[in-house]
Amino acid sequence: MLKNGLKKSASDIKTAFVLFGTVVGAGFVSGAELVRFFPLRGYLPYVLLAGLLMFAGFFLLLKLGAKTGGYEQTLRFVFGKFSAVFKIVISICSAVICASMLAGLDAVLCEGFGSELHFPVFSAAAVILVFFLSGKGIGAVGIINLCLVPFIFIFIARLAGGYENTATFYGGNHPARCLILVFLYAGMNVFLAEPVVCDSGARGSGSFSALLSAAAIGFCISVILSVIFRAGANALTASLPLLYAVGGKGKVFSLICVCGILTTLFSSFYPLEGYIGKSRRTRLTRFIVCFVLFGFSRLGLKNIVAFVYPVLGSVGLIFLFICAFRLLQGKKSDKKEARGKEVRRARSVSGDGV
Repeated sequence: MLKNGLKKSASDIKTAFVLFGTVVGAGFVSGAELVRFFPLRGYLPYVLLAGLLMFAGFFLLLKLGAKTGGYEQTLRFVFGKFSAVFKIVISICSAVICASMLAGLDAVLCEGFGSELHFPVFSAAAVILVFFLSGKGIGAVGIINLCLVPFIFIFIARLAGGYENTATFYGGNHPARCLILVFLYAGMNVFLAEPVVCDSGARGSGSFSALLSAAAIGFCISVILSVIFRAGANALTASLPLLYAVGGKGKVFSLICVCGILTTLFSSFYPLEGYIGKSRRTRLTRFIVCFVLFGFSRLGLKNIVAFVYPVLGSVGLIFLFICAFRLLQGKKSDKKEARGKEVRRARSVSGDGV
């Protein structure tokens, strides 16, 4: 019993690392996406709401994964004959995130390390890593996150000193707009993590992993926003706001940013690998996909975050509402079927008695 409990806890913690690493990418660690979706004054209630929404979303997808047996089975359960269409949509969205991670690596190379190289060395190296390691499945994603996530969390936690108290709810921002942006942010991140979360649910991960990851994400959001807030208005216009804010810790931050980008990059590439693995020429297909992602990343991190992320959030919210509806509908159907079996069993027993 104790051994099984420890094994379950270890599995949940590993899954929490994967969920955390899936969300904490270039836009998160750098603060670029956070300053777009959260108000800098009075942000704490919105961060708490985002954490609760992510917990609910992760919990929902873990339940669906456990019920159906994984990512593709969940899509078939939720969308039926239209599952192939939604799988394409999710794959396209994941490709956009992969491109934004590669763009983030370029931004780190230029701003974090002060490089004037015209060739994007970091993103090119990341594409090579993805090409050779992405075919290892969900286990490889877990190992990458297990190795890199602790460094990310420790670095952000160390920035928590001198925490800025900005708990006023209104704080100069329109509350309705802030609420909409928070819902979009949570919807985007949970939606993009769906393939990894559902497959983790199928492997036995439960609600503790959803709670742990959501709490860690919420804590890190609040710390990063606090640091950027103290840095002033100039931090908001930077491509990497947190890099500007930490100043002398720029080199360490840049390394941490690379870790965050790699965890999200591999998690986001995971659904694409599902298509690649079914092709006849796997290596050639993977090379073409990597090349296309590398080309799309030339748009730059700031442009992708500004124009594409809100659209992904809208798609994510719609997707999660449909998933919740189907799960509730499935539970009602299961209860009805169970009652029918009990009635038939009772009639059978009654008939035998006669």
